[in-house]
This record gives sequence, C-alpha cells and structure tokens, in this order.
Amino acid sequence: VDAAQSFISRNKGRYEKNMVANRDAGTPVRKITVKNRQEQYKELLRVARESHPDTAILYRDNDSAVVIADLLFRNNVPFNLKRPERSFYENRVVQDMINYLRLVLDEYDWQAFDRICRKGILYIKASPQKYVVQICKTQKCSVYDALEQQSPDVKKHLKEIEILRTSLRRAKMETTKNAIRIIMNAGYENYCRQENLDRGKLEILLMLATQE
Repeated sequence: VDAAQSFISRNKGRYEKNMVANRDAGTPVRKITVKNRQEQYKELLRVARESHPDTAILYRDNDSAVVIADLLFRNNVPFNLKRPERSFYENRVVQDMINYLRLVLDEYDWQAFDRICRKGILYIKASPQKYVVQICKTQKCSVYDALEQQSPDVKKHLKEIEILRTSLRRAKMETTKNAIRIIMNAGYENYCRQENLDRGKLEILLMLATQE
C-alpha cells in the first residue's frame, strides 16, 4: 500500500488522498521490467503458474482483464474473475471486426455485410445496401456477386468494392492476427480515427488473435 501511495502520488491533476495499510509490512515489492504489453501478459502467465492459489492480479481497467483471462484459460491455469468483463465483446469496434471476420470466412454472410457496410471500406447508400442484401437472400449468391448486379449508384464504388473483395479474400489465407491487420489497413483503422472510436480495442483484439 505504501508503494502504491508513493507511485500514484506522482500523478498530476488528481485529488489528494493518503492510503494507509491496516497490517504490518509484508514481502518487499519487486518490479519486473518488460518490453511491451505482449511480454507483460506472458510474464503474468508465468507468475500465475508459479504462484500460491491466493495470489491476486490487479488490473487498471476491465479491458486489461480480457487478455490475461484468455491466456490463463488457454493454458489451463485455474482462476476466478471477480467481475467477468463481457462489455468488451459488445463494444462497437469489436463487433465490427467480428462481422468483418465473419464475411472473410463466408462470402454469403449477408448479415455480416449489412453490419459492416459504410464502416471503413465500402460506402454505399442505404437503399442499394438493402437491395444487395435482398439479392443475397433471394438468389443465394455471395455478397460480391450481389454487388456486381447492382444499380449505377453502386457501380460508382467499383474501386471500393474491389478493395473490399481483395482485402477480405487475402485475409482468408492469413492467420487471424494478420487478417485483422489487413482489415485495419484496408480502411477500418482510418474509420475508427475519423469516428473517434476506441482503437485500443483493436490492440487487444490483436493480442487475443495471436492465440488463434
């Protein structure tokens, strides 16, 4: 508690507070230096494997728990999460990327297309978008085939359609992590920047994707 007090007292623009421990001093604090967040999670996994069952991991925000919980689960390290963080997967950015990946895996997934249209790569008006979805549903054809059957309104966007098709087909041949990067680079990351969305969610997704 003294170490934490000393550390947070360096923050500027904060309300003054003094934390005091009820018990006497215990084991001295040991600092472990790592190069990046990926290395941090690997180190936490090592510590968790070697630690007493009563060991606790404290994290700054709920998103931080997503990666360590995933890592512990995959490596069969038993753990309890006090408040399971479900809102991460319901976040707009995460949902968009999930739908992009669904379309990567299945070109006939008109629902995924409907959800990612006008979100980073392809921008068509609502009316032709609905028409594309209807063609997919009635003719049982792929999203790309439906786009090619579209009106002059959609044909103005041939370059965007080709970027979407090329990027997602290339992503299908890659690892999950590289697939996410391809989607980001094709226009989704710029979309997040323009819309002021939380791009930190993409970083967490990339860390989760290294396990897939």
